[in-house]
Amino acid sequence: MVKYHDDRKSIMGYNTSHTRFFQVYVSMPTMIPQLKRIMDEGITLPGMYESTSLQPFETNVPFVLRFMIDQEITGAGWLSLPANSYRLRPESEKKTHCQLELDISYKEIVARKPEGEWSKVAPLRVLSFDIECQGRKGYFPEAEKDPVIQIANCVSVYGDKVRQRRASEQPRTTGSNRAVQSAPPLFTQCGSACGPPNTRFARRRRS
Repeated sequence: MVKYHDDRKSIMGYNTSHTRFFQVYVSMPTMIPQLKRIMDEGITLPGMYESTSLQPFETNVPFVLRFMIDQEITGAGWLSLPANSYRLRPESEKKTHCQLELDISYKEIVARKPEGEWSKVAPLRVLSFDIECQGRKGYFPEAEKDPVIQIANCVSVYGDKVRQRRASEQPRTTGSNRAVQSAPPLFTQCGSACGPPNTRFARRRRS
């Protein structure tokens, strides 16, 4: 599908006469590079006697960002889903560790502008943690060889002034060098007790 625009302007360069554009829609994001190549090499349009090279714009914009721009969705913004417009996925169909997963047509999503009540940040539960290992002299701690001897953690809810030291169900994890240093040793050494490595944290049940 192709849409014609005559009210746009290119910001490439300091002075440009571009005011008319074709917006081309493709079925898959992977088709964008091929379309760009065809435009660069030249195409023949009805009413034209020779091949003409066209200047492509915004072909390097990531697909997710392109979707957000077209749907006017702001980063970390609020979305409304009308009743009966979506289907919640059961546990057996989930692909992530999110508490909720659902299927909905993009046309049903209502993007809220960050104004008034919709400008507030969600009460995210954040788990910050750090570990200490019994390292060997002259060696940087390794997950497979150096035991974890101390784990410090702090749970907070965005907007609350009081931080708590306790276990939490599925918080957002963070910490000093979490992905590189803290998490691998922790997941490796508790693998047999905690199951496969993941970022889920839950309350420990009493036996």
